[in-house]
Amino acid sequence: MSDTKSLDTQKDREFDFTQSDENHEAQFVVLHDPGLPNAMGSYHPNGSLYEKPLDLAAAQAQHARFRAELEKAGCKVMTVREILAMDCDTDVVARVKLEDLATSCLTYKLIGDAKQLTNKEIYLMSDEYKREVVEKMDTQQLVEIVLTRPTIYLAKADKDTELSAQNYTFQPLSNLVFCRDQQITTAAGVVMARPRAKVRAREVSIMKFCFQKLRVPIIGEVKWPGTLEGGDFFPAGNDLCMVGVGLRSNMYAVQQLLDQNLWGTKRVAVVKDYFDQDQQRMHLDTVFNIIGTRVCLLLETVMGASSPRRRLVDEYVQVAPNGPYKLARHDVEFSQYLKEEGYKIIPCTEEMQFRYGCNGLNLGRNTLITVDKLTAKHIARSDAFSGRIIVIDFENITNMYGSVHCCSQVISRRDPSRISHVARMELAGKMSSAVRFKNSQTLYDLIYSHGADPSASDYDSRTALHVAARDGYLDAIKVLISAGANINAVDAFNNTPLDEAVRGNQTEAIKFLKEHGAKTFQEAKEHVEQPAVEPSPSVPSHDPASIVCDSIALSANTPLRFNSSKSVVLIAPDNFNVNKFTAADNALMAEAAEVFDRTVKELPDGQRGVYHMILREFSELHNQLKNTFGMDVFLFTHETFEMIPDAMFVRDWFSTHSAEETGGEPTMVLYSMRAPTRRGEKKDSIVRFLNSGYKRIINLTPCESGKLEVMDHFEYGMHSYVEEDSRASSTSAPDDIAAAPRGLSISVMKKDPVKPFEAGTVVFDRAQKIAFAASPVIRLNDQVLELWASQLNYKIVRFRLKTTQVNGRPFNHHTRPWLALGTHHAVVCTEVVADDDKEMLLSALSLNGTRKVIEVTLEQALSYAANGIQEVMCADGSLGLVMSQNARKSLTDEQFATLSSTVAKIAVVEFSLIEKLGGGSISGASSMLF
Repeated sequence: MSDTKSLDTQKDREFDFTQSDENHEAQFVVLHDPGLPNAMGSYHPNGSLYEKPLDLAAAQAQHARFRAELEKAGCKVMTVREILAMDCDTDVVARVKLEDLATSCLTYKLIGDAKQLTNKEIYLMSDEYKREVVEKMDTQQLVEIVLTRPTIYLAKADKDTELSAQNYTFQPLSNLVFCRDQQITTAAGVVMARPRAKVRAREVSIMKFCFQKLRVPIIGEVKWPGTLEGGDFFPAGNDLCMVGVGLRSNMYAVQQLLDQNLWGTKRVAVVKDYFDQDQQRMHLDTVFNIIGTRVCLLLETVMGASSPRRRLVDEYVQVAPNGPYKLARHDVEFSQYLKEEGYKIIPCTEEMQFRYGCNGLNLGRNTLITVDKLTAKHIARSDAFSGRIIVIDFENITNMYGSVHCCSQVISRRDPSRISHVARMELAGKMSSAVRFKNSQTLYDLIYSHGADPSASDYDSRTALHVAARDGYLDAIKVLISAGANINAVDAFNNTPLDEAVRGNQTEAIKFLKEHGAKTFQEAKEHVEQPAVEPSPSVPSHDPASIVCDSIALSANTPLRFNSSKSVVLIAPDNFNVNKFTAADNALMAEAAEVFDRTVKELPDGQRGVYHMILREFSELHNQLKNTFGMDVFLFTHETFEMIPDAMFVRDWFSTHSAEETGGEPTMVLYSMRAPTRRGEKKDSIVRFLNSGYKRIINLTPCESGKLEVMDHFEYGMHSYVEEDSRASSTSAPDDIAAAPRGLSISVMKKDPVKPFEAGTVVFDRAQKIAFAASPVIRLNDQVLELWASQLNYKIVRFRLKTTQVNGRPFNHHTRPWLALGTHHAVVCTEVVADDDKEMLLSALSLNGTRKVIEVTLEQALSYAANGIQEVMCADGSLGLVMSQNARKSLTDEQFATLSSTVAKIAVVEFSLIEKLGGGSISGASSMLF
C-alpha cells in the first residue's frame, strides 16, 4: 500500500480543495487503479460501457506510469483503494466505518421459503451474521467487497452446513477507474455529481465516502432530475467556468448549482451539445481541453456556425456577489465564444480525437500529459503553445472508453492569487533578477515549478515584463507573455512595458510587444477614456442584465403589418420518438412506428443512427434560421424521463403576441393539449424564459381537465417526474425511451375529459387579428376557441373540411396542414375545403388582392406544401422563407415562383425523416416570438 495515513502534514493542510483554472498547478489528484472490478467488466466490454477488450495487467502497468508522472510533477496522489484502507490498521473509527460500508455492499438472498428456516438458518441469513463475517476480514477484503458489491444466493442444504451457496453475482464498479465523473471541483469546492447511467450511480456514494474520510468539504450534491458528470466541467479562470450539457449532463443540474451558488465564479458558460449527441463525443472533455493560459484544444469538426456538430454557449452572469445568475448571452457558437474570451484555439483532427488527443490532463503551468503522440506533436508545433508535453502509453485504459483526464479528479489546484503578499513579492523579485541576469530558464522554472505569478510586481508595481522590455530581453518577454503576464501593466511611474521598450529603443521588443496588443500608458489611457459604444446586435454583450428579456422585447417591436418575426424558439429533438397518442388522429403518423422500427433495422447504427439523422436535419434548420436569415434563435431541449417524445413541435403549446397586437401588454398563450404525452412540453424552464418578456399570461391549461376557464398565471412544478426506482441497485435493462410513449393505450384519450385547443389548430393573420380555423378539427374545442378569441380580441374565420380522413385514417388534427399564411402569401389546400366555404376563405386570405394566394392539391398538402413552409423576418428586416425539401418538391415551378416573389430569400432544408416519423414539419417545429 503506497499510503494509508491521514492528511496530517503541513503541506496537506495547505490544500483548499478548489480549482479556479485548469492551468493552475495541480496539487492533489485522486485516482482509482484498475483491479478486480475491471477484470469483471472485461468479460463483456460493450455491456460494461467499455470501447474495446481489455488486458488488465497492461492496464495496471500503464496506470502506475501515469501515477508516477503525477508524483514526479509534485502532485499528491491517492487512489480510492488507499483512501478506503487509510488508517484502518491504527484507528478503530476508520475501521468501523469501512466495515459498515462493506456490510451495506454485501447482500445475502434466500432461494426458497423463509418460513422453512430454523432459528440458526435465520441467523445465518441475518445482518448480525453478516456483520460477524465482515469483522473478521482484513482491510483489503473489505475494500474488495465495496468495489465488487457481491450478492450470495443461498438455499437450505441437505447435509454438511445449514445453508448452501447456489450462486454468486456481483455489481462491480468497473467504471470507477474514470474517477472524474462522480464529482466536480469548482472554485467554491467539491460538488458530488450524478452520472446519467444507472450502472455508475453507486460510484458517487463511494467517492463521497472517500472525500469525507479525507476531510474534504462537500459543498453540495446534484439531485434528481439533474445529471452531471465531471468530464463536462472545466474551470476557466477566477470569473469563469464551463460546463457541457447534452448526452451525459443536463440543464436541471446546471440550474441547481446556479441556484445554490456552487459554481464559485461570476460567469458560467453552458456549452450545449444539442446537435451531435454521440457516444464518441459524450463529454465536453472529449472535444475540448484547456492546455495553457488562454490556449485550448478543440475538435475541428465541432467548430463553425454551420458545423452539424457545433456546440452553442449560453452564458449566465451573477449580477451581484452571492446573488442570482441571469442569462446574459445565448446560443453563441463555441469556437466564436472562445475567441471572444481571448483563447488561442489549436484545432484537433478527428483522428486525434479518436485517439483521445483532446482528453489530456493539464498539470498546470502549461504542462500537459497526453496519451497520443500525434496530438502532442501537433500541439508542440503550434505557436500558441509554450510549455511541456509528456506522452504516456495508455492504450488499455482508453480501451475502457476514457483517458488521463477522465481517469483523474483534481481536487485541489494552487491559485497563484492566493499566495501570501510577502511570497508574491519575493517571487516577483526573483523573476526580475532572472531577467536582469538573462536567465530565461530560471524565469521559466519560477513560473512553472514554483508558481510565480507572471504578472506579480514589486513595491513600485514594476513587473518582470517591465524589466525584460527595458533590456530588450526577447526570450524572457516570450516566456512571460506565454505564461499570461499582463502586457499593459502600469508601474508607479505610469510606465507600461511598451513604454520601457520605447525608452530603451529596443526595436525587436517593441515590435513583438505591439504584435501581442501592448500599448503605451498614454495609448491605454486614451483607449479607456473612449466613450462607450453601443454593442452591435450580432456581437453578444457581457452586460450582466438579462439579454433574454431584451431579446424578447426586441421581437415585440416587430411591426404588426408583418406575419413573421426575427426571434424564434426551437426544441432540439434529442430524445425524439414516435408518439402513438398523436398518431391516432394524424394519418401521416399512422405508420410511423412501423417505419421507425424498419429504419432502425436498416441502419448499421440502429436506433442511434435514426437519432443522428434526425439531429442532422434539425441542425440544418437551426443553421438556416440563425445564419442564413440572421434570426435570434433560442434553443432548448428535453430529457428522456420527461416522456414527451415529439416536443420538438414547439409551436403547438404556446404563442406570443406583441403589445401592438394585443393593444396592451406583450402576452403569451399556453394552450390546452389533447394528448397527455404532450402536456409536459410546458416545461417550467421554458415558460419561465417566456414569462421574462411576456408578463401577461393567458393559460388555457385548466381546459385539459375539462374546465372552461383561463388562468392568468402558470403553476410551476405542475409536472412532476418520477425517479427511476433504486437507481443505485437496479439490475433492470436500460430505459427504452420508445417503450412508454409507443406502448400507451389510445383508449386512455377517449376517457380524458380534455377540452383541447392546440395552437396548430388555428392559423394567425396578426395584422388583421383573424384566426383561421378548419372544422371539424379533433384537437380544437369550439368553446375554448371562443374563450381565447375573447381574451385577445380576435375574429374567427371558420371553414369546413370536405373530409376528415386520408386513406381511411383520421387526418383532422390541425388547420396547419391545409393552410400557411405569410405577410404577402397564403398557401391553401382548397381541395379539402367545403365548396360553400371556398369563395369566403379565398377572399379573406387575399386581402382584397394584396396577398398572393397559392392553391395546392390534397396530394401536395400531404407532401407538406403548407405545413412545411415558414415565413421569417431576416436580421435586416426583409422577409424570408424556410421550407422542407418535400414541400419544395411538391410545388410546381409556377407556384414556387409566385411564392418566391413574396420574400427576399428562400432556404430549403432536408426534413423528410422528421416528417415521416413525426407527422409534422418546419412550421410546427418553430415558434416565433412577437
